[in-house]
Amino acid sequence: MLIIAVQPGKSFHDVEEVYKSESPRLAISGWFHTPQEGEEGYTPVDTSIEERALSSLEQLTSIREDKMWSFTSVPEEKDSLDFTEDDLSFLTKYINEVYLTPDVVEQLHESMADESLLEIPDFLTSEIANPLHTYLSEQDESPTNEGWDIAGPPHKQRFRYSQTGISPASNPTELFLHPAFRKWLYHVTGLEITAQRTLARHFRPGSDYTLATELTSPTPQLEATLSLTPSSLRPKFSKVQGIGARAALSNRQTGWSSGEFGGYEVYLAPNSEEDNDPAVYKSAETDDAVLVSSDASWNVFTLVLRDTGVLKFVKYVSKSAWGGRWDITSEWQVKAESFEADT
Repeated sequence: MLIIAVQPGKSFHDVEEVYKSESPRLAISGWFHTPQEGEEGYTPVDTSIEERALSSLEQLTSIREDKMWSFTSVPEEKDSLDFTEDDLSFLTKYINEVYLTPDVVEQLHESMADESLLEIPDFLTSEIANPLHTYLSEQDESPTNEGWDIAGPPHKQRFRYSQTGISPASNPTELFLHPAFRKWLYHVTGLEITAQRTLARHFRPGSDYTLATELTSPTPQLEATLSLTPSSLRPKFSKVQGIGARAALSNRQTGWSSGEFGGYEVYLAPNSEEDNDPAVYKSAETDDAVLVSSDASWNVFTLVLRDTGVLKFVKYVSKSAWGGRWDITSEWQVKAESFEADT
């Protein structure tokens, strides 16, 4: 059951989960806001700081720049965008060498041009991924708070985040910020990057989520998520006798892939030009509206070219999940002329 604690006109809603394994789950959702001018019950308020802080429907549906991260401009590549030996030396430390071969890069480029979407499994090298899996599995049992903050406000999102990296020993956040990776993205997408922002995120069971927000940029934006959820490798055993761990994994029978744990990331098409309200995104959550749905997984890199108006959210992670959803997310602004030339 979801408990929504609200003092109308004074506070935004908070979301908590009351969990009992022997009982079915019941969700109650809704929006509360103080009456606005022209609505029944409206009364003028003064302009004091306290009164200006009142929650309202306008505040709930507005899309503000998150203070926890902002775009950083990157220097324009004055030389060739071809890889140097130093570029390849850096990239092979992090990226599975299969995805650095010219033929595969060309295949990725063609797929991106056709679908505006790539889902790349086994993205990180085993030298990076294996110690990272061990570390994050330990963090699921006893998370470290140093270097992590809590994202808000709660009417939009809640999760732990770090701008310094997801792991002190094996930190793929460095990959996302490196000029050589921007070159790799150029060869895969044909898009030149002008600015970027990157966060490591941890969505805790029974606590964390993001609500749908829309892209308001006038030009499409390149976005990526490297999903690093170690518990996604644990199979959910079938009730059918004889179905073991190997078969369960081959059929993606896990708590994450079944949707039982939540934690999946979704891109939704806007309803219409007249009714494109992020606060009511659930009315659009149909098969036709879902553009991309990515389960919490292990070592899967998802790259999306997101159009203006497209909504995105991460589903609330259930208390029943075997661990948290861990990922690194990054967004890149691109040159409008490079986008137009590629399309």
